[in-house]
Amino acid sequence: MKQLELAVKLYADDNDGFYPPRTNSYRWPTLLQEYYHTTNLLLCPTDLQRGVPQTQTASVSIPDRAARSYFINGWNDYFLGALPPADFASFMSGSYPRAGMKESVVIKPSDTIIFGEKKNLAQATAGDLQGATDYFMDMFEGQGGNDADRIEHGCHSAMRKGNRAGGSNFAFVDGSARFLKYGHSTWPLNMWAVTDADRLSYAFIAP
Repeated sequence: MKQLELAVKLYADDNDGFYPPRTNSYRWPTLLQEYYHTTNLLLCPTDLQRGVPQTQTASVSIPDRAARSYFINGWNDYFLGALPPADFASFMSGSYPRAGMKESVVIKPSDTIIFGEKKNLAQATAGDLQGATDYFMDMFEGQGGNDADRIEHGCHSAMRKGNRAGGSNFAFVDGSARFLKYGHSTWPLNMWAVTDADRLSYAFIAP
């Protein structure tokens, strides 16, 4: 995860401070590959013990098709307020023609998540297998409209799975990678959100 964080930092340095855009093809695994090099880094060893993590195998590029344990912040809480409705709809559909999130806009980099672990297919909610293949952690998808069913909250250091124990690893905008206990990425503040108001507004207790 630290290597992915370094990759996105190098990408931003080469692209006027912007993170990879939200697109439906040539997504962040492809756009960052020249910086992280091997798609093996997209896999969490613990995740592999539960089966090969899912991805969208019909994607047009090989890195996007690679098995993947992580997703990147979708930043849609920020863009909801920053874009007119038509542009936001374009952004959410992956067809917004402009660059992605600007790194300097993140006001609390040490408390804002950029990468997290996504659920494997075995842990995806029944009827929501998309949760196992997401590239972006979005506020407005999944159960309750908060992707609550798509973040992997507790795959590490738990004696029993599914008991709200253990925790997961997250990479932050400031370059740090930290272990957070179960659900602490979204409660009492949602650390995927950018502004203080949104951290409160979108806070939820993990299922």
